[in-house]
Amino acid sequence: MYNHIKEIVADSEKTGKPISELIIEQECQMSGLPREKVWNKMKYNLETMRDAVKKGRSGNGVFSSTGLTGGEAVKIKKYIEKGHTLSGDTIMTAVQNAVATNEVNAAMGVICATPTAGSSGTLPGVLFLLEKRLNLTEEQMIHFLFTAGGFGMVIANNAEIAGATGGCQAEVGSASAMGSRNEIDLDNKYIVIDTSGMPDDLLLPGIFWATDIANDLFSGAGGQLSALISDELWSLVGANSNPLAAGYIQEMVKTIREGLKRTGGYC
Repeated sequence: MYNHIKEIVADSEKTGKPISELIIEQECQMSGLPREKVWNKMKYNLETMRDAVKKGRSGNGVFSSTGLTGGEAVKIKKYIEKGHTLSGDTIMTAVQNAVATNEVNAAMGVICATPTAGSSGTLPGVLFLLEKRLNLTEEQMIHFLFTAGGFGMVIANNAEIAGATGGCQAEVGSASAMGSRNEIDLDNKYIVIDTSGMPDDLLLPGIFWATDIANDLFSGAGGQLSALISDELWSLVGANSNPLAAGYIQEMVKTIREGLKRTGGYC
């Protein structure tokens, strides 16, 4: 089982296989199921996501049993149709897909937890937008989900994905990381800075140093670099983490995000 992103990247570089294929192989090994059945299970997940998005934005929308929530995805749809969105149709379409899924969840409908029910709208928000913009095939979308699942597994093995124990950032943040810059061909390059072998007393300053270097690379890359994957940070913000360390990481990520906003990158 993969416990670190660097392990996935190393295997991908060594074998020449896309990350999605490595995750499929791992799932076959762990479940004992043949590849076809593993693939069909993910295909079913994709169909479930699609059905939820369609249901949430159709007609008058869906509403919770209490009637307190619902219908927002349809309102967003009508807002987009007016052609005067402030943030652009791309962002709002992703938001519409995400809200539609969340409203189906609130109405006790069938959704695909990615990685939790509370964050179930995040990946569909990204994926079905990409399908429309990039004319993705079903096969590409399923590969997307396997890749996202691989990164989500790393997070789950090192930190928290449940909102009940880690807060909203644990589930929605994890889902965002799973979907962020998940390029379909997975041939994008990675910056990999391994801090796992550092002594405990040097780990925090080592991470600060590493992220400072990464930020400099982003700033001078002219848009050529587009993703920063911070593997070991997950172990420092988990439930068993030192609170001081977690606080440092939180402030550091905030600082990096502000810098990356100006360079068009992602963290």
